Amino acid sequence: MPLSPPSPTDLFRHLRSSPTSTLLAYTALLVVAYTISLAIYRLYFHPLSRFPGPKLAAVTWWYEFYYDAVKPGLYWREVERMHREYGPVIRISPHELHLNSPHLWDTIYAPKNDKWGWGIAAIGLPDSAVGTVSHELHRKRRAALSPFLSRRAVEKFGHVIYGNFEEFVERLRAARDTRVRGVVEMGRLWHCLAVDVVTEYAFARSYGLVRNRGAGRQWHGMLQKVMQNGHTIKHFPIFLRVRDILTALPLAWVEKMAGEGMAMAVRLQHNMRAQIEAIKAGREELDDALRYKSHPTIFHELLQSKSIPEAEKRTERIWQDGQSVVVGGSETVAKVLTHITFHLLAKPDVLAKLRRELEQGGFMTQEMKERAEKPRWQDLERCRYLAAVVMEGLRVIFTVPDHTRRDADGRPVTREYRIPPGTPVSMSPQFLHFDGMIFPEPYAFRPERWLEDGASGRSLAKYIASFGYGTRICVGMNLAYAELHTLVALLFGPNTDHGLQLELHKTGIEDVEFVHDFIVGTPRLGTKGCRVIVR
Repeated sequence: MPLSPPSPTDLFRHLRSSPTSTLLAYTALLVVAYTISLAIYRLYFHPLSRFPGPKLAAVTWWYEFYYDAVKPGLYWREVERMHREYGPVIRISPHELHLNSPHLWDTIYAPKNDKWGWGIAAIGLPDSAVGTVSHELHRKRRAALSPFLSRRAVEKFGHVIYGNFEEFVERLRAARDTRVRGVVEMGRLWHCLAVDVVTEYAFARSYGLVRNRGAGRQWHGMLQKVMQNGHTIKHFPIFLRVRDILTALPLAWVEKMAGEGMAMAVRLQHNMRAQIEAIKAGREELDDALRYKSHPTIFHELLQSKSIPEAEKRTERIWQDGQSVVVGGSETVAKVLTHITFHLLAKPDVLAKLRRELEQGGFMTQEMKERAEKPRWQDLERCRYLAAVVMEGLRVIFTVPDHTRRDADGRPVTREYRIPPGTPVSMSPQFLHFDGMIFPEPYAFRPERWLEDGASGRSLAKYIASFGYGTRICVGMNLAYAELHTLVALLFGPNTDHGLQLELHKTGIEDVEFVHDFIVGTPRLGTKGCRVIVR
């Protein structure tokens, strides 16, 4: 005889007879009631309820999480679709608006607005200048960093770029002379070079990733994994505690648990803290392991700065500035150099034009080669076609594609909308860089567009947001520009010392073009990168 299901009356009696069941039932009812009430509030009574956008995105953060972490790094594509459907001002989450209009960048990013704390949680460096929420506090922290990364300071350290480039060339020569390993993945190699340059510049000690092939591979792989998990950390910042736990463990344990790459990252943190403490104690000249070899470090600059009070000079804060300079000054530069490498090798006419202008303009002549004279950044940037190649590289690969949030100040942004004060508002550089009204044929790598628009394409340059925008623009952009101009000229210019020929190897545009937003713009998953054969 089949059993009949219990009646509602029987269920109610059972719940009344069991305190635990009663508690669970009431809890479930409260959760359901709260969820429904919250959804109704966000859809109909929230200050952003009148802004267009998907209803599900307005109700829950899980919508954004799905495209951030499950379809990893593809929320920007969903936001792009939303704009096509709903217009230039849309609601993309319960509390955030996204704008897509080239004329609104100054409106959103020029004012002295705070960042949104939730939006920058993925950085994991809340006490660094780049991770600072408050505009006023950021202004002070940035002022302490600026002298060290100013144009005048960068111009004095061209030898840092040249010296590390020589190691880079040796790696390419080794690949040429080794038949089995004749193929080089340029993305990883550019990354290792950028790390070596920025660590020597900032800490007066190169990390030596170009020279140490295994360490470079481990470091690069570790950083890729960390960046791929960046959006998950943004949604669940408790995962940052894992980093704090690893930092407190012995390095041997970290290596066994998380790999050599993570152990290197922890070792870098230990070294930075030790360097700061040594400078504070005035003993860096007495300790061979801590001695800076050629110039004062970024920590000397911060500790001596009058722009920040003594409370801002604690070790646990300023090591984060050091870390942000390493990460921000390496992978972003490497992405642009990789993209430029691909396009120069894929477009011989562009490469020939670049070499011709460098030689005819007197920037890299045979006479300079015979005198072993290196071109200076301040001279190279006067080469208009080289500058155009660099700007086009910055345009087509978005170093930081994530929509950076600002708290709105309540001013109207369009005729239809006045954004409530304190609302997080964001824009995305990829929509600006690929706007066909500003950049015709936006998906084509065409340096000539920067020359057609006048001297160095100055009126187009205001539409480039690769280094951020407004008061939060990247403090290290001078070093980045110096690296981009100098390294492109040294590798691809005429009359070079290295005598190497590079050819693309089984690499297409799909291997380098931007697909995923993993804090920095990243190509498709599974790509083997920009591979070249060295001859």
